[in-house]
Amino acid sequence: MAIPSEQVCNPKRAGYSRGEITMDGTNKKFNILIVDDASKNIQVVANILKQEGYQMAFARNGKTALSRAETMPFDLILLDIMMPEMDGYEACERLKKNPETKDIPVIFLTAKTDKESVLKGFGLGAVDYVTKPFNAAELLARVKTHLELKLAKEDLRNSRDQLQELNATKDKFFSIIAHDLRNPFNALISGSDMLVHYFEELEQEQIKDFIGEINLASRQAFNLLGNLLEWARSQTGRILYTPEKISMDDIVQENMDLLEQNAKEKNIHITNDVEADTFAYADKDMISTVIR
Repeated sequence: MAIPSEQVCNPKRAGYSRGEITMDGTNKKFNILIVDDASKNIQVVANILKQEGYQMAFARNGKTALSRAETMPFDLILLDIMMPEMDGYEACERLKKNPETKDIPVIFLTAKTDKESVLKGFGLGAVDYVTKPFNAAELLARVKTHLELKLAKEDLRNSRDQLQELNATKDKFFSIIAHDLRNPFNALISGSDMLVHYFEELEQEQIKDFIGEINLASRQAFNLLGNLLEWARSQTGRILYTPEKISMDDIVQENMDLLEQNAKEKNIHITNDVEADTFAYADKDMISTVIR
């Protein structure tokens, strides 16, 4: 298989379906950059990798490799050490300093097996090395191992990000609860205290008023908790959408009645300007959450 300089491998010419591969149950198109100044070496490596259906691109020097890595999403880079213009060591160092490419695993392709050369490569950020002449089984095993490790790191990073997002949502949820439940609970406490301590002295109408305030505060607290739970579900992607034909005038008025006492305490005047025959096909709970 002749490998033209600096081109992406043609899947049909290489003899494999374009990047289709299943690894540990995940369908993933793995994209590998092969960097070597010798076309023969690129050809040997490409012929080995095509057995697993990897998608490949090629570069003949370090500078071109850096340019390609910045513009294409590679999962792994196989990098020769001894190259003109920019050797593999410098290319690896630059890859690891670039935030866009630092997480791409690099495997050195080298004929240098002395301890000093190997340690230098690891020190610059390489994850492994394969010696020339290439052993097909060894090359495939090392490539597969580091692709699996990369996937595992990505899964771990995604899980960490999701956990941080959930923690932030939890903190915000508790903060809102502590703040917004204070008013209805204050009303519940003050109203019930009046009934407990002064029940015998209160007029029937006063008792009725206090019971009404307690009832209203209870409904406000209940609806606030419902809103908060809906909001929490929406933040974690678990909210259910059940649309139906609803009267916007009715739903606005219902929520205004619930908010009226809180609005009065804050000197806020709420008016309903929705026309009586205004209908919408929407989720009633979601609309109520938006209004409240």
